[in-house]
Amino acid sequence: MPENNIADIIFYPHLYDIHWARDLNRFLSGKFTTLLEPQYAPWLKSRSLNHAYMAQLLPLLRQRPQSRLLLANAVDYSPDFAQYGYVSEIYAFVHSRHILGESEPDAKRQLYEKNMLDMIDRLFVSTECFERAIRRFLGFSFDDKIKVTGLPIFEPAQPPSGKGGILYPHRLSAMKGVEELYCLPEDILQRLIVCTPKFAPQSVAKLRGLGVTVLANPSWSQYVEASLNCGLVLSTSRYESFSYSILENVMRGLMPVAPDSPTTCYADLLSPECLYINFDDLVDKLRYYTYQFTERWAIVLGLQEKLAERFGTDTFWQLLQEGVG
Repeated sequence: MPENNIADIIFYPHLYDIHWARDLNRFLSGKFTTLLEPQYAPWLKSRSLNHAYMAQLLPLLRQRPQSRLLLANAVDYSPDFAQYGYVSEIYAFVHSRHILGESEPDAKRQLYEKNMLDMIDRLFVSTECFERAIRRFLGFSFDDKIKVTGLPIFEPAQPPSGKGGILYPHRLSAMKGVEELYCLPEDILQRLIVCTPKFAPQSVAKLRGLGVTVLANPSWSQYVEASLNCGLVLSTSRYESFSYSILENVMRGLMPVAPDSPTTCYADLLSPECLYINFDDLVDKLRYYTYQFTERWAIVLGLQEKLAERFGTDTFWQLLQEGVG
């Protein structure tokens, strides 16, 4: 049952079919009031699903005037709820927007984002990096409207892995830096296991032609099994606001190797040993930490402690309560 001080907050769940979103829904549904159970779909189809969910939710909100509304991922629909929903306040999570690398934002998109966020009474974001990107993109301060809460990591800590495989858990897209994979030396490609949530035929074929093991759209059990056969987890992302897939694999015992870039959150989340500054540095780190087990394990244990403290459910819930209180 919802706690008394937040009983008037209606929770609008995340409808994107990804594992961490389902976990987030289960956690928050136990804290707030959920009027409609979520359905799930891949990203593009979930846009249509959100329209249908909102159409069903609006009449229910009108029966509960002055309710507060918490959007798990539907921040784009905040103007509709402000206009039609009879809600007194709107809170929203923003997990990612394609603004991290934009030094000169398009004027129309900038106006769209500003008007959308103007409807929000409190905006919850995943990292300080993402908060800085939002403020830079919109060109002004939101005062105290933005609050960094992170996302809860539900994966329990497991002992550091001694395996030699390298997990790559990203989409095969330019935004994720897939081109860097094609240039890796053969000894690294042979140990690379790609688990990609979307089937990108050309990229999959090219990687398999290089001898890389590729699991395209694997089941959850296949993905976990692949990660447990690895000792390192690799990101080549150009833009990243939280990188849940990297952090959950750290909790499984893998050491992360990720870019040190102002358009990614990794410098805020990981230790310096995990960050590479250029392609040669990336190759050196992958080779070095494959065999330096003692150093690798110490880094993983330190990160697990840090992540459990910063993104544990208790910390997340305390920050969220402060934000909606």
